[in-house]
Amino acid sequence: MNVSRLKTVLAVIAAVIAVIALALLVVRPGILLLNLTRQAGPYATVTSPLIRETDPPAPVELGKYEIREPDPMALIYSEDWGTLPANQLALVLDSDLGPKDAKRIAADLGCEIVGEIEILNFYQIENDGVTEEDLRALLAAAEAVAGVKIAAVNIPVFSRDPTVIEGEPCSPLNDPMYKEGDNGRSYEMIGLQEAWDFIRASEVDLNRVKVGVIDEAVYTKSGHEFSKELHLPDEDGKYPEGKVRTIALDKDRDLTDSEYKREDGSLIQGGLGHGTSVAHLIGAEANSGTSGIAAILGSNLELQVSTKGSGATAVPVLPPATGGENGDEPLPEPADPTVWQGFSYGILKGMLEQVKKGATLINLSFGPSSLGPENENSSDMMQNILEIMQERYPKVLFVAAAGNSNQAVDGKNDFWGKNLPNLITVGALNQDGGRAKADAWRDQTMLENLYQEFLADGSLAPDSSFDDMLDRLNVGSNFEGPGGEITLSACGSNVPVGLTPDGRTVLANGTSFAAPQVTSAAALIRSINPELSAADIKQILQETAAREVKRGDTVTDVPENMGAGVLRVDEAVLRVINDLRIAENKEPLTRELLSGASRVKLQASGEGGNYALIAMIPAAMKAECELKIEVTGSHSMTGSPVQKVRAGEEAGWQISLQDEEVFVRVSRLDNGACATLTLKATGESGGEISPADLAGTWRGTMIMEKAEVTLSSAVATLDDRPYPGDLSDLYLP
Repeated sequence: MNVSRLKTVLAVIAAVIAVIALALLVVRPGILLLNLTRQAGPYATVTSPLIRETDPPAPVELGKYEIREPDPMALIYSEDWGTLPANQLALVLDSDLGPKDAKRIAADLGCEIVGEIEILNFYQIENDGVTEEDLRALLAAAEAVAGVKIAAVNIPVFSRDPTVIEGEPCSPLNDPMYKEGDNGRSYEMIGLQEAWDFIRASEVDLNRVKVGVIDEAVYTKSGHEFSKELHLPDEDGKYPEGKVRTIALDKDRDLTDSEYKREDGSLIQGGLGHGTSVAHLIGAEANSGTSGIAAILGSNLELQVSTKGSGATAVPVLPPATGGENGDEPLPEPADPTVWQGFSYGILKGMLEQVKKGATLINLSFGPSSLGPENENSSDMMQNILEIMQERYPKVLFVAAAGNSNQAVDGKNDFWGKNLPNLITVGALNQDGGRAKADAWRDQTMLENLYQEFLADGSLAPDSSFDDMLDRLNVGSNFEGPGGEITLSACGSNVPVGLTPDGRTVLANGTSFAAPQVTSAAALIRSINPELSAADIKQILQETAAREVKRGDTVTDVPENMGAGVLRVDEAVLRVINDLRIAENKEPLTRELLSGASRVKLQASGEGGNYALIAMIPAAMKAECELKIEVTGSHSMTGSPVQKVRAGEEAGWQISLQDEEVFVRVSRLDNGACATLTLKATGESGGEISPADLAGTWRGTMIMEKAEVTLSSAVATLDDRPYPGDLSDLYLP
């Protein structure tokens, strides 16, 4: 190798060494600096000399991911899922299926693909469904398709926070009376809250209706010191604005200022008596006591009361001195000397008097003491007046109690129980949906003891069951027999009818308290459509009755001998509203839309004294709705007190408490529906009980200070009998 070539090689080697040395000087210090700086603290930021901030991150390939947001007009409210679209479903397909398969499956389900998330093999499909039933049907059909791995509805999603408080809907059924035990069960069985919601949300025009009640004299102070449950005229003959008006045909005869008491001074039915209890169920103002079923009509409802007789035709029922099967056993308690009884002629007069004074719906919670052939002539007399009323006044409807002697009506053995277009005869159910018998109305221990006594003395055969004994007692709702009719039934077991003077709930049993539930339903639909005849109303109530009663996970079939089923006032109201809309060439309204349009969903999250509130409406009858917030208690708040929202959208506020607690109400300004809650500085908060006036504007002042407060019930088992006595004197051999 010559010298020049060697010099060249050495020069190259030297250059390489220089480059390496330079790299060590430049790169290594940078790495050391980076490491040292990272150890300086979590907030140090150093950029490595080898990485430029302008370099974009490597792309992540996710494929297509597009979805369609729900149309607000397609939103419905579901008890199971909350507010969600009725027309959307998601399908996740097996991995060996693709877009073509998805398109085929969607078409087979009557849908189109409106969204796709490729990486999940997820396809969003949509149809023209409008109800929860439509959505459930689509879900079931999709789950049955081969290759569909998952099918899911588009449920709502909420933020999760350590402290989240849900607002409580404004409703009289959130009053302590109905929250206690099973006190709300009778109204739950007939769908009352839903009926109120439908009337309010539909914004249907309501018309004046007059309901007659022929019964005992009404107690003028039925709300005691707590509330004014029935509104009578003042000295000038005026009534409170917007309230149900109670009218006595004869003030001296039909009203009483005295509580109903026994000879020993104990109160009967909390001092209310039978007639007051019946009137309460129809028209009592919702304000801590009974919520009248038809009280939502406000001043459109006139409650016209009269007694079953006048003068000498109304006499106290005097009990026999002894009881028992042979008449030789002393009664365990004195009979009630203040149960008033009219005679049948006086009843005829009372019916005509009510019609003459304008009543078109008349409640008849009375009848003969027991059923039998001895009543046939009186029964014919009642049929005669009913037939004449039908011919001359076809809009007048009579609603009668079936009776409580545990017997079959045959159309002749009772005043009522006849197949006539202007007569509805109402049976009583227990709270599960079966026919009400003694076990729904009497003490269970007493019944068990009685059963053992009857087995021991031979009154029952040795192989007789407890139910066999119940069937042979003359306590229980009457039922339909050959030739007779029970039109439909309602709960007649432990029905709240008012308050005692010390604020306890009065519960009552019997067909007397099932009948006014049906009378009230008739009043609601007559107010919606005043052109309906008595026969029309009867048909609607029969066709909308339910053959099953659900309680939790248990479903009970209403016995065939209890008529068309259990009253469903919600279905009847919805039918009449939609019949009117169809006649006007308007689209019928769905349960889901009306339920959502009568709700405000209210939620607060936060801790200490600082909360974020959100409110939304599940649905609306118009494009948007205004929500108004009202806060009672010292606080500061950001956010407009009135905000416009569409269905599914949220209104929001920030609240800082300056008191230990504040009460929050958010109301819809389209129909008055609202939700309430209480916020506390400790973070322990909850929904607030909010009695309300249902005539469109929610009111009420009763606020419980402690959620753990409970009320005990004064259970009264009034069953239309002249005297209660022991069951040993009620045995039917």
